[in-house]
Amino acid sequence: MRWTDEQKAAIDTKNCKLLVAAGAGSGKTAVLVQRIIDKIIIDKIDIDKMLIVTFTNAAASEMRERIRDGIYKVLETNPEMQRQLLLINKASIMTIDAFCKKVIKDNFFKLNLDPNFRVADSAENELLKLEALDEVLDELYEEDDDKIVDVMMAYSNNKSDDNLRSILLNIHSFIQSSPFPYDWLKEKCEMYNVDEKDFAKTVWGKEITSYARSEVRGILDELQEMTEDLSSNNEAANYLLTLQDDELLLKNLLYNCNTWDDFCEYLSVCEIGKLKNAPKLDEDTKEEVKELREKMKGIVKKYLKEEIFISKSNEILLDVSRLYDTLKILSDIVIRFDKRFKEKKNAKGIIDFSDMEHLCLELLNDNESIANAYKEKYEEILIDEYQDSNLIQEFILNKISNGHMFMVGDVKQSIYRFRQARPELFLEKYETYTEDLESASPTKKILLFKNFRSNENIIDQANFVFKNIMTKAVECLVDRLVENKLIEEVQRNEYLYSLECFIEEILTTGSLLMLGVGFRKMIPTIMFLIFFFGLRRRTGGFHLNKFAGCYIGTIVLYVLIVLLAKCIMNKLLLLAVLTVCSGVCILFIGTINHPNIDMSLEELSAAKLSSRLFVLLLMMLVGFLWWVGTNVEIIVYMCLAIILCASLLIIAKFLGQEVRQDEEE
Repeated sequence: MRWTDEQKAAIDTKNCKLLVAAGAGSGKTAVLVQRIIDKIIIDKIDIDKMLIVTFTNAAASEMRERIRDGIYKVLETNPEMQRQLLLINKASIMTIDAFCKKVIKDNFFKLNLDPNFRVADSAENELLKLEALDEVLDELYEEDDDKIVDVMMAYSNNKSDDNLRSILLNIHSFIQSSPFPYDWLKEKCEMYNVDEKDFAKTVWGKEITSYARSEVRGILDELQEMTEDLSSNNEAANYLLTLQDDELLLKNLLYNCNTWDDFCEYLSVCEIGKLKNAPKLDEDTKEEVKELREKMKGIVKKYLKEEIFISKSNEILLDVSRLYDTLKILSDIVIRFDKRFKEKKNAKGIIDFSDMEHLCLELLNDNESIANAYKEKYEEILIDEYQDSNLIQEFILNKISNGHMFMVGDVKQSIYRFRQARPELFLEKYETYTEDLESASPTKKILLFKNFRSNENIIDQANFVFKNIMTKAVECLVDRLVENKLIEEVQRNEYLYSLECFIEEILTTGSLLMLGVGFRKMIPTIMFLIFFFGLRRRTGGFHLNKFAGCYIGTIVLYVLIVLLAKCIMNKLLLLAVLTVCSGVCILFIGTINHPNIDMSLEELSAAKLSSRLFVLLLMMLVGFLWWVGTNVEIIVYMCLAIILCASLLIIAKFLGQEVRQDEEE
C-alpha cells in the first residue's frame, strides 16, 4: 500500500506520546494496523507486548482480524511471523472495560473481592441501587437531624421526595466518571467555603466580572469607532456630546470598578442620558447611533444592572455560605448511599461497569508493583477513538504507560459526552503537542485530514458546516444555558449531545426537503420524513457512528426511494404485502437498544411499546388514506418509509448493533 507522508509518519514515529488527529476516511485504522505490523517485524516486539484499546467489543474483534490478515500477508516473506499468529489470540486487544476486568481478576485478593465475581446486569444493578438509596433515606429520616431533614425537605414536596432522589441519583451517576469520586465531591463542596469579603475575588466573581468587562469593552470599542466616524461631521455635534458622555460612563465601569460592590454602587447611580437633537444629520446615521445606544443600554441597564450586579457582596457571600452547608449535606448523603450500594454489591459478589474502572485504578494507585508490571509488559499502548475517552480511563492508561502511547481519533466524531466522555482531553493534547516530529519533545502530534472515502466537494461542504456549527459553538451555547441557570450543570452533557443531534437532524431534514423540491416531490417527501423519522426515532435500527456517514447514507437512501417509488407505483399489491410484513417485523422486534443510547430495561420496554403503537397507528393511517382515495404517490412514500425502517431494524439485529447485558463481559 502506498502511504501519504503523514500516514507514513504516523506509522514510523516512535518513543513518545503521539496524538494522531484523523478525519473521516483518512485511513486511520489501516495506519494503526500497519504501525502494529511494523512494530512486530522491524522492532521485534511481540503482539502480546502491546495494549490495543478499542471503544467496543465489535471494534476489538475487527481489529484482531485486521492484524491477523496483516500478519498473513507478510507470512510468506517473514516465516517468523508464525509465532505472532499463535500469540494474537491472547493479545491485549480489548475495550478499556475488558482490560480493567482482567486487572481485577488477576489481583482480586488485594481488593477483598469474591474471586467468582460477575458483572451485574442493568436491571439487577438498578434494583440494588434504588434499594440502597431507600435504606439510606429511611435511616436519615429516622435519625431526625434537623439540618439534614431541612435540606431533604427543601428538595421534596408534601407528596414525595422523588425530586430529592433524582438529584442524588444524578450526582451519583455524574461522579462515576471521576477517577476519585469522593475527593471530587469534597473539592467541589469546598469551593463554596469562601473566606473572602469581596465576591469579585471568588472563582465565580472573577468569571462574572471578567465577562462583564469584556462586554463593556466590546461596546466601548464600537462607541469609540462611531465617535471617530462622526468627529468630522459638523451636523453631528450634539450626538458627539452624548456619545462622549456614554464613553465616560463605560470607561468608569471598565477602569474604576475594582470590587463587586463598586460595580453595584456605580450601576445604581449612573444614568444613560437622552440623545440630543441633530435635525440636519442624515437618517441612516441617526439610525446607526440609536441602534448602538440601544445595544449599550441593553448591556449596561438590562444585563449588568438588572441581572448581574443586583446584590451586594455580603448578601451573595451569605447565600454561598448557606449553599455550602446544603451541598456538604447532599455530598455526605451521596457518599453514604454509594458506600451502601457497594456493600450490597459485595454481598452478592457482583460489580458494575463503573466499579471495574474504579477498582482497577485503585489497584494501580495503591500497588506500585502492579502498575510497574504492566509498564514492563507493554512496550506501547495504542488507543483507538481517543476522543471518547473519559478522565478515569486517562488516569488508568497513564498509570501503566512507559511513555510510549499512540492515540488516534477525531474530536468532531465524539458522540459520548452524555456518558461523560471528555473530548477536552483530545483538544488539550491537540493544542499543546508539537507537530515537529524531529524535536526531542516527548509529546507530538500528526494530522491526517486527507479523505480517501468521499468526493472532494462533499468533504469541503461537510467541513464548512462542521467548522461553523459544531463543537465549540455548541459547547458555548450549552455553557450559556448553564450560566443563566436555564439548565443544571449535571444536565450539561445531555443537552450538549441532544443539541448536536438536533443540529444533525436539521441538516439532514433540510437537505432532504431541498432534494424533494428538486425532484418535484415536496408533499410525498414531507410525508416520507414524518413517517420515517417518527418511526426511526422509536425503533432505532442500523446506524453509523459518524455523522458524515449517516448524512451521506441518508441522502443516498432518499434518492433510491425516489427511484423505487417510480418502479413500484404499478405494483401496489406487492407494496401492500411488503408494508404489512414490515409492520409485523416492527411489532415483533420493537426497538434496538443503541450503544449511544444504552437504555435501561424499563426504558427499553417503554420504547418498544411506543414503537409498536406508533407503527400500528401509521399502518391504520395508510389504510384509511388509501380507502378515501388519497394520491397514490403519497401513500407509496409512506409505505416505503415503514419498509425502510423495518429493513434498518433487521440489519441492526443481524449485525448485533445493540447493547446487551453481557456486552462488556
